Amino acid sequence: MSEEKTILEKMEVLRLSNEESNKITKECIQTALVLLMKEQDFAHISITDIAKKAGVSRTAYYRNYQTKEDVLRNLLDDVAKNIHKSMKKYLVSDDEYKYWLCMFQDITPYAETAKLLFNAHFGEEIENGIYNMLIGEYTNPVNSDKYIERFWSGAVCAVIKQWLLGDMKESPENMATICCKAND
Repeated sequence: MSEEKTILEKMEVLRLSNEESNKITKECIQTALVLLMKEQDFAHISITDIAKKAGVSRTAYYRNYQTKEDVLRNLLDDVAKNIHKSMKKYLVSDDEYKYWLCMFQDITPYAETAKLLFNAHFGEEIENGIYNMLIGEYTNPVNSDKYIERFWSGAVCAVIKQWLLGDMKESPENMATICCKAND
């Protein structure tokens, strides 16, 4: 019985080791793509380029992703989740300034990645990701909920895109003030 337990324990360690290895491989691939996108247009980057830059084989690449767009979608999920999380910290109706300030402060660490995604024409996918998270909070959304959440996901995404692609010249505080004035 103890020998069987030891084998099971070793198998569990191996499984965890493989999971960690796959996680590291994915992170290397994502980082490699981001680095390549800083140097050249997304359309000109090949999977071979990504694998070489990441230091992984094409087999390892395909074990984790099917296409280079899949890598971007993985990055996109992180950005969309962060924006969604920020949108939920404060209600616009309770404290509009804090709502917007939190949004711009929270997106700042993801600015470089988000900017690359927008430049690779993934803005609509970011917006759809935010929308799906917002609408997913409803048990049975009605049409008005869908329109309201589409409005907010579109508005937030458009403002963030404009700010990021404008090289974030305005501070998060100034952006919050600007967004509050839009409702006056």
